[in-house]
Amino acid sequence: SLPSLHIGGWYDLFLPQTLWQWETAGRDRAPNRPARGLVIGPWGHELSTPASSSAGGREHGPASQLPLGRLQVAWIFDVLAGRDASITKVFLVEGGRWLDRWPASTATLGLQASADGSLLPNPPERPAEHRFTYDPLDPFPSLPRDCDRAPLDARADAVAFRTPPLTTPTAIVGAPTVTMAADTTGPGTDWIVRLVERLGDGRALEVTSGAAAVGPGAATVSIPLGATALLLHPGSRLELQVTSSDFPRLARTPNTGQDRYTTSATRTATQTIHTGPTRGCRVDLPVLEHL
Repeated sequence: SLPSLHIGGWYDLFLPQTLWQWETAGRDRAPNRPARGLVIGPWGHELSTPASSSAGGREHGPASQLPLGRLQVAWIFDVLAGRDASITKVFLVEGGRWLDRWPASTATLGLQASADGSLLPNPPERPAEHRFTYDPLDPFPSLPRDCDRAPLDARADAVAFRTPPLTTPTAIVGAPTVTMAADTTGPGTDWIVRLVERLGDGRALEVTSGAAAVGPGAATVSIPLGATALLLHPGSRLELQVTSSDFPRLARTPNTGQDRYTTSATRTATQTIHTGPTRGCRVDLPVLEHL
């Protein structure tokens, strides 16, 4: 194995592959893995925004303007000179700084969905069921990461759970996980879960998302979400959204249990998310204990 430099952007569709490559490169040589470099900035697929510090619907400030070309040249020189070329530079969105460690989280914050639609650290006191109808002929639509998701609030084919306005800064750094008790009346379906930041100005911006395909009947499903590094400021709210499609970004499930790529038949289904003290819905957030 050779030293490797992995560069990605928080708004790049291929970021999961970039992180997987960084995690995998030289793994069979552990503990003597060749040097690896990881750079993740607030960029899209172009992997740099030298003319603007705005991306993903956010303004990232002058600290986000990384001289990427010089960094790559310096990294190559270190490799050729036999020096340790291991580097980590991960931009903390809304934090205005670069982290030098990944994964960087030092604690886990668990939030649980409640009957009234809230998302809180405390366990819910009573069980409840939250239902919506999924129709593959009218799938929940995809939106680019830089779009305000608030206009989608009018759709009835999703459920959402929201924290109160935050009173302290919270940095989510890593890959969250959603674990939920859910069932469908169809032979098979998809669960799409998404974390959204509700800003004080009314906008709703995607933080990260994940998906799982399941069979019929009630089940508890664990869904890993994509990695993120975002500082939530006081006054903003974190929302967990659950639906059954993200179309056209993901091929919709027909809800029939048949192959989504070869069948044209579809059926509607009633989807149920359970909340409660025993069977419930929770999100585990990797966070920084010390900002």
